[in-house]
Amino acid sequence: MKIRSIITAAIIGLGVSAALTPAQATPVNSDQWYTFGFSGGNGTALLPGNGSFTLGQRSVYAPNTPWEFNCNAHHCKFIITDGFQAGDEFTISDFGVSIGATSPAANNSGINCGNDEVACLMSTDFSDRTYILANGPHSLTGIVSDSPYGGGAGFFIIRVPEPASLALMGIGLLGLALRRRKN
Repeated sequence: MKIRSIITAAIIGLGVSAALTPAQATPVNSDQWYTFGFSGGNGTALLPGNGSFTLGQRSVYAPNTPWEFNCNAHHCKFIITDGFQAGDEFTISDFGVSIGATSPAANNSGINCGNDEVACLMSTDFSDRTYILANGPHSLTGIVSDSPYGGGAGFFIIRVPEPASLALMGIGLLGLALRRRKN
């Protein structure tokens, strides 16, 4: 009887411990498009992608926020764009501190880029922004800062500069420095 009580107490203790342990965020990968959603107007949180939101052509569904990743380069780019119907704008935070809002969007329900992430990003009618993030860990969340329709979806991707590009830029800067020194 005593062993059964000990086992029961241990199981209850593990259950309480698991309930009190904070959920771990799922890391996001670089060079992968993600579809996220939102349901509600201004001030509502960006949501993970799921079956109720149409998936982008190149996307996977975004995990729950925060979207966490480690920038292992001099800098990384977090690129976000509204999708489908023009008009929605977002404000992004890193570790709870706002890093800014996306660009103004056309407020015209007739403008639609569908689920093509690149077409949405390239259109000046859609709200977007490229955030330059420093080397190190990042924990991103977002809210809707303007939504004339009260719900929708968007896309994001994290880009890391290629080492070859950085090397070419370094060689160019070295050449400029040497040229300046000669003059």
